[in-house]
Amino acid sequence: MTITIEPIKIKQSTYLLIPKNIVQMIDFDDSSKISLVVKNDENKCTLEYHISSKS
Repeated sequence: MTITIEPIKIKQSTYLLIPKNIVQMIDFDDSSKISLVVKNDENKCTLEYHISSKS
């Protein structure tokens, strides 16, 4: 599945908001811990999110 997300700039930071339907589909909430892994190769950059429950 591919979705297009427009970045949002607030002051000097840029954010990628997660659409509500995606949040519901992957079932995480405010108590979840999310890690981001950035994978870079010659042709593309991939953002990979890992979600776990907060301990």
